[in-house]
Amino acid sequence: MMVCLCIQGTIHSQEKQFSHLIMGVPQYMLNNGLRIEMDIPRKETDKWIVLAPSFYQKRSSIDIGSSDNEYDKLLGGGLEVFAKQFLSHDKHGKGFYYAWGGGYRHFRIDTNDYLWSSTTIDNLNWLERQDEEVRVRIHNLSARGVAGIQFFLYDHMPADIYMGMGLQYAIHKNQTGNYLKFNSRPSDFGYTGTLFVIGFRLGVGW
Repeated sequence: MMVCLCIQGTIHSQEKQFSHLIMGVPQYMLNNGLRIEMDIPRKETDKWIVLAPSFYQKRSSIDIGSSDNEYDKLLGGGLEVFAKQFLSHDKHGKGFYYAWGGGYRHFRIDTNDYLWSSTTIDNLNWLERQDEEVRVRIHNLSARGVAGIQFFLYDHMPADIYMGMGLQYAIHKNQTGNYLKFNSRPSDFGYTGTLFVIGFRLGVGW
């Protein structure tokens, strides 16, 4: 926060009234994702609405993601919506703010794992484990609140850093006999629990 205050104090730009800010969130690339956030001001200059669509895809056998579980293919997407409130009424889209909201994401993950199946031999039921390609579908609901500071590197280049807390709940739809959850840690797609949120955004405004 102190570094950003110094940046804000040394970089000067003209006060402008922006109708939209388009912000990229680069840390999502670490988990094979792409997230774009659109900040739209309301009538009051200190209140904004943030629309945040995200898209996830992986098709190669090389995993650069931060998930503990290995997977071969990933396809997913979602949308989160936030209300954003600046503490200052005088500056348009600049200064300290807090935001809250939530959203939904869906993931389809293909990987190799063991499937358990039941067979009957001589009137006895046996469980058999086979290594097969399986597909896991995850429905992900989330809510979070954050606080941060937003500033302009140049006249039309906004940036901000933020941190906060959140909650996440995942619903898994697995094939019969498979129990993969992708729930080892908060960065996993199927994580259920509390989240510590920290991030950086950079974009353009007009």
